[in-house]
Amino acid sequence: KNLEMMESFTIYEAYQKPDDASYSSNEGYGRAHRWQYKFKDGSSKEFLISVGDYHPDYVKRYYQCLDHNNSNYRQFIRNDPFKATIRNLAQSLRQCAAQNGIPEVSFALQFVQSLPYNKNMESYQSYAYETAYFMNGDCSDKSVLFVAICAYFGYSAIFLEFPGHLAIGVLSCPPYPAGTYWPFNGGRYYYCETTSPASRIGQCPDAYKSSNAQVDEVFPYDVW
Repeated sequence: KNLEMMESFTIYEAYQKPDDASYSSNEGYGRAHRWQYKFKDGSSKEFLISVGDYHPDYVKRYYQCLDHNNSNYRQFIRNDPFKATIRNLAQSLRQCAAQNGIPEVSFALQFVQSLPYNKNMESYQSYAYETAYFMNGDCSDKSVLFVAICAYFGYSAIFLEFPGHLAIGVLSCPPYPAGTYWPFNGGRYYYCETTSPASRIGQCPDAYKSSNAQVDEVFPYDVW
């Protein structure tokens, strides 16, 4: 896929909730994130994206039982117990981008960037939906969420692990957009920074342009 192109089709899928009698009613627990997409001409538009309506204790209980200290980042997508809800989130982002004529990967990137940065995560690695639901995370948490969304869109990606930082590269095809990319396995993976609001695809800090990164390639079928 070309990152500058936008697909306008819509995917419909039944909304799924875990079956648990303790939290049979989630009424009143709807969570949504209000944020602004910034266009290249300097204008912006506000969006409200739902991130689920589960009871907070229900979500916490699921994640407390899982491993959070593994450096295999794809497992935090593949083994996420709320993958069905990540699909719903990705579908909402895709539909909203299409309705507003915005490239879907750019729209998803700015959505993830708009989630507040949490500098206190330390070695705790969040799962993709965990970051979306609690609406905060550090570079690795937000990178995992972004890869989950891109993979659902059908894009291959790479985790770019620098000393003390994690970023993402998203595969594009000709005609190639401008910007910084990592050549890997014959493809061009364009740098995406999930922690800097409105940092665009291919916009890479100078400190990382000349830095060696450990690369881990993720195909959509790896996690979905």
